[in-house]
Amino acid sequence: MSIERVAVQSPFLSGDAGDGSRPGAVHLEAAARLRSTLPRPLVFTNGVFDLLHAGHVVCLEAARREGRSLVVGVNSDESARRLGKGFERPLVPAADRAFVLAA
Repeated sequence: MSIERVAVQSPFLSGDAGDGSRPGAVHLEAAARLRSTLPRPLVFTNGVFDLLHAGHVVCLEAARREGRSLVVGVNSDESARRLGKGFERPLVPAADRAFVLAA
């Protein structure tokens, strides 16, 4: 069973031009096309993933076991602030968090 690793970066994310120029990043339209080719069942999860830790890995591994494909959404910086993570959070910008998760 293979795993496709793609970081979907929205043009609305801070510091991201949305041009897919970072390794592992694709345009939203390309991500939608990719999604249609992924084996089913497809599992989706999301999170802030600021300061990635073992708990995140456990959660992602558990989600991956639920289907043949896993799509991971990364909350925007603004969304992370609205979740009450603190005004100074996230410490790592969303585009960089997506990049790390795609590795």
